[in-house]
Amino acid sequence: MEFLFLNLIILAILTISTAFYAIRMSSMQEEYDMKVANLEQIEQQLMAQEQKLNDMAMAKNSVSMDKSELEQEYASIKEGYESLRIEKTMLLADIDSRPFANTLCKSMGDAKC
Repeated sequence: MEFLFLNLIILAILTISTAFYAIRMSSMQEEYDMKVANLEQIEQQLMAQEQKLNDMAMAKNSVSMDKSELEQEYASIKEGYESLRIEKTMLLADIDSRPFANTLCKSMGDAKC
């Protein structure tokens, strides 16, 4: 009888410890699953931020390229302007050296005559 009682106590201890272990493992698995879900969410956020950074870098490169193109166009336009200004000055000097230059200048409506 003592042997039976001792076996029942051992069986109860094993059953309780097994149940406790199963509950504890289930709890740990839920925590693990929750952490994995959080990590996946963080990874998605990081990927979205990385995509935004890549988009911003591409936009920055595009702006830099546009800026350099505009600077080149500005330099070209400025050179053209200087060339036309010099040509105008030379033509005015050429007109002033001709006979009847004042008459021609006044007929064109130039106030500098």
